[in-house]
Amino acid sequence: MQKDFSQIEILKTPAQYYIATHSSSADDKIVAIKISELLMHCDKLGIKSPYNIGFLQSAVDIHQGIYDNYLHVYMLFDTPPKKITYTTKPEGHYLYAYHHGHWDTIGETYYKILAYSEEHKLTLGTSFYETTILDELTRSGYDNYETQISVQIMDMDK
Repeated sequence: MQKDFSQIEILKTPAQYYIATHSSSADDKIVAIKISELLMHCDKLGIKSPYNIGFLQSAVDIHQGIYDNYLHVYMLFDTPPKKITYTTKPEGHYLYAYHHGHWDTIGETYYKILAYSEEHKLTLGTSFYETTILDELTRSGYDNYETQISVQIMDMDK
């Protein structure tokens, strides 16, 4: 709650692991079903994550101004989950930004990320990780949501 959500920052991040599912559509109802299926599958296996559900966004989409292609839903872990296939989010330097408000305006924050990376001549990875930090369980109304967006900086770890 004391974090300055207006700042863009670069942080060294350890490797993390995620389980992802793919939706055939970014329709809210279909995405909600996929989220539910992912949560139920993990619960059945006894796998718990300390993080909220997140969404993978393609850098290709982001660079084309498409900020709402919520086809890939993930659960993030600090250690490799057992009993299930997972993907590794590589260790490295990541650019972190925070969006305050409804998802309909998240493009403003993606624009800031791209402008920052261009200004500082950073090469970004192919996936953006979007995780809700504060949502309807902790805040009243969509306009008070806080979403964390991170993307690996490729040329800092060489």
